Amino acid sequence: MSETTAPAPLPAPKPTKGLSFPSQAELKRARSAAKAEDDGTMPGHVHGVDYTQWATAIVDLSHADKRPQRVEQDRARLRGKGYLPLGGTPRVDGFDSCEVWVKSREDYEADRQARRGRIRKAIEQGRMSDVALVQQQITGPYGTHSA
Repeated sequence: MSETTAPAPLPAPKPTKGLSFPSQAELKRARSAAKAEDDGTMPGHVHGVDYTQWATAIVDLSHADKRPQRVEQDRARLRGKGYLPLGGTPRVDGFDSCEVWVKSREDYEADRQARRGRIRKAIEQGRMSDVALVQQQITGPYGTHSA
């Protein structure tokens, strides 16, 4: 069993004309405060959605008044991928104003496998690097999956 050791302190920042960097003590206090404020929420998490049954996508509406064309592009992209708008007023961590779009988990996984097939074919044809197929196992609150 290995012991966890604290990282070595960073060297003091070099003075830079016109900039005032925080001290090591201030950085330490900020790190402690950030850990204390962690409420366990995950940005983009949609409350009330069964992630074993549904895949979600978010359209950020916070700048919809300034960039309505971007919102429409995002909606069109999601429609093209087979997502549908979720009705009601879902609560989403990290977003004050957004739309939630959903797709069945079964369709999402089928599309994901088809995409992997297209990537493999492109690699065989020399149009993509095999790095595109590197996988990593991610364990989250809804289980372990490959990313």
